[in-house]
Amino acid sequence: MTIMRAVGVHMAAAAVLLTSAVGLLGGDGVAFADTGHVATRHVEARPALVATGPDGSPNRGRGVRPRKIVAKYKAKRHQTAGYRTDILYCGNSKYGFRHLEPHIGQYFGGWGNFSFSIAQVLKRPANWVVQKNGNFLESAPIFQCFFQGFYIIWTFYVVPQIKSGTIVTAYGREGRRVNQPCP
Repeated sequence: MTIMRAVGVHMAAAAVLLTSAVGLLGGDGVAFADTGHVATRHVEARPALVATGPDGSPNRGRGVRPRKIVAKYKAKRHQTAGYRTDILYCGNSKYGFRHLEPHIGQYFGGWGNFSFSIAQVLKRPANWVVQKNGNFLESAPIFQCFFQGFYIIWTFYVVPQIKSGTIVTAYGREGRRVNQPCP
């Protein structure tokens, strides 16, 4: 069973590999459903000229301080059981939302899908690299599904600081197209 929020004619779906995804609800209230080992989230595709993503972008205008919290994410602890909270601050040109803002326009679906992808990678990273600069480099595949019967596999990266959990940056790299229905 798939739950969809349909607003427009053209739809795109974001999916990420998970081992279980029963009864999940995104932070923005958009439902996504259990389809075995893949959690899918259906969102409206928007024209490229829209200034904000489908779920709206956070307030980061002039006068907003760098330490303003934009989002909090549940993150898997490295080499130990449990989770921690990683935080995305407004930041500046070196870290946080203002630093990763240019990457949002390069990713499908705007801020809503970008934030969803950050959350999925932090909850269950497929690859984890401890960098010499005191940061993790976490990544996982994200599937962009199309009703026309194909999907694109993106690799999404998130870089949080090891000690504080402050998110430095995040970005997606478009990968290959698979000419069959989404798994």
